[in-house]
Amino acid sequence: MLKHIIFIGILFVSGYLYLTERTITHGPGVVAPNAPTQEPAFAIKNPKHKDFTIRILSKFDMEARVLSKARYSDKLANIAPMDVVVGWGPMSDERNLNEVLIKQTDRYFNWQMTNPPIPLHKMVEHTANIHLAPSTPQIKKKIWEIREGHIVSMKGYLIEVSSGDGWSLKSSTRRNDYGKEASELLWIEEIQLRP
Repeated sequence: MLKHIIFIGILFVSGYLYLTERTITHGPGVVAPNAPTQEPAFAIKNPKHKDFTIRILSKFDMEARVLSKARYSDKLANIAPMDVVVGWGPMSDERNLNEVLIKQTDRYFNWQMTNPPIPLHKMVEHTANIHLAPSTPQIKKKIWEIREGHIVSMKGYLIEVSSGDGWSLKSSTRRNDYGKEASELLWIEEIQLRP
């Protein structure tokens, strides 16, 4: 009897993980054509979050394909518990993504590939690693639903965050940088997911 219960439990967990974690495929073609938009943020009150000081840098609006995601439990996780690597334009096209393996570690990402599917500088210009900082519990719940392949639309603010012990992190505000200092830190005011 116990073996049957364990077997049913394993089936249930496997089915749940399959339904909630499997990659969404789209087939060939660009599914998120437009680059993120960014503009100055005037006369907007800086948000508050626990013991962190937040400073708004600019408004940010994007629709992109989720290429990879990772949860973290470091200090930044108190405000941004998940990172997503996203792509738009040619980096939302499955024909290019089939040639690339994305690895996330230590709050940034890199890629592994035999041959770049498009010029490397174009890959950099059409991808971003974003630290997701939800502004409400509802948005936090929504980010846990993100799967690789989702088309995610997000509106909010690129921010700089600091704490009383001297720790700080500032969002990148450029689309052509790459590496540890190149991630966006996004305070999310609105989010939508679609397959």
